Amino acid sequence: MDEQISAILKNISKKEIRTMEEVQKRTRDAVQDIFADFMCYKNNEVNKKLALIELEDYEVIDLGNIHKHDDIIYFKTRYFFNIQLVKGKAINVLSGDRLSVKTSGKIFHVRCKHYFRKLTEEDKIKISLVEAICDNN
Repeated sequence: MDEQISAILKNISKKEIRTMEEVQKRTRDAVQDIFADFMCYKNNEVNKKLALIELEDYEVIDLGNIHKHDDIIYFKTRYFFNIQLVKGKAINVLSGDRLSVKTSGKIFHVRCKHYFRKLTEEDKIKISLVEAICDNN
């Protein structure tokens, strides 16, 4: 078991050193950024609250760090008076800062300011180890 933990710790890159609190704060900040100018619309008050619950096991991520088959959430803001969360699977990163996403059996080409990727079990283990190390110091 100690060897497995050591191997995981050795393979954690600098960008992966984060706590769950940091992940959740970045997610809340990104959601706030998405909804900030449109909170005057009643639907968005509810949508924002529901989105924060739905994003509990997700982290905001740069487009360049999204890989094929990642579970992704993005926000459809075309109808700014009723911003909607959309779940899908990443298919491919396209030119022009677009992402190809499969959702509801269809493929969409999306360009968003913020993408959210579901935390994998490996991510959660690494975060737990980082938190354990931080708590012991």
